[in-house]
This record gives sequence, C-alpha cells and structure tokens, in this order.
Amino acid sequence: MSRLVETVSAGAKTASRSNPKDGIERIAKYIPAEILAFYTMWTQAAALLPIKSADPDAPPPDSLVFPEGTVTIACLVGLVLGAILTYAYFDRFFPEAKPESRRYHRVISPIAFLIYGYTIWGAVDPSYFVPGIALMATAVLTLGTFLAQPVASPPPAGG
Repeated sequence: MSRLVETVSAGAKTASRSNPKDGIERIAKYIPAEILAFYTMWTQAAALLPIKSADPDAPPPDSLVFPEGTVTIACLVGLVLGAILTYAYFDRFFPEAKPESRRYHRVISPIAFLIYGYTIWGAVDPSYFVPGIALMATAVLTLGTFLAQPVASPPPAGG
C-alpha cells in the first residue's frame, strides 16, 4: 500500500471505484497521521504549561507562570502550523507521485488535519470546543475522503 491515494483512469469505470475496501484505505491515506502525532504531542505540552491562577487569594507562584489563554494560543498556533506543514509535506515529499494525486492530498489532507486537530484540541482546552461541530465535520470528512479518488488526466490527443 503506497502512502498516497492512487489515481484511476479517466473515463474508465474500474473495480477500485466501487470497492469499499479502497474507500476505507483512502480515508487512512488522506489523514496526515505523522503530523497529527506531532500536534497531539504539542497540545499535551501546552496543557502542561503552568497557568496563572485566577484566584486573587492564591499564593504567589514559585516559578514562571503563563497568563490565562496561553494554552488556547499555543494550540491555535500548533493547528495553523500543522495545516501549513501538512500542505508542504504532500507538496514536497512525493515528487514522483502523479500530479492529480498530489493535488487531492494538498487540498484534502490539510482540511483533515484541521478537523482532527480541532478534535484533539478539545480534549486539552474545551473552552472553544463544540462536540457537535467536531462530530459533523469528522463525519463529512470521512464520507468525502471515502468518495474522493483522483482521476488521471487523459493523455493528450495524438497529433
């Protein structure tokens, strides 16, 4: 199994278009697991940041503390950085891949990263997390990646 989604011939109805197993493999291939793993580590590190207590009667901290909202900002920075890295990953590291396949990955994979990243962020910083939005976005993404298969460009007409 290659890392990228394979293209199908233009105009040809192939078995891979109707094979559910291929659709399930496409779901896994579009999700940028390598970058999601890094983002998961990033959000867990952000959750460990010491945050200043909002309680005015709390004793002064003995060490460096960060203001409220730091975890949110750190997770947001990681989310944006991860989306950019996902695009660059599929743009730069697969030069031998067919252009149609790379194009699909450059569009779908950053969107997949943002949706799954939002879900991961919700476990660390629930202040901006809406479970219904995460559920619907994940369901739409899953269905879309199940169906999205790049079609190879037809060869140029002989001349």
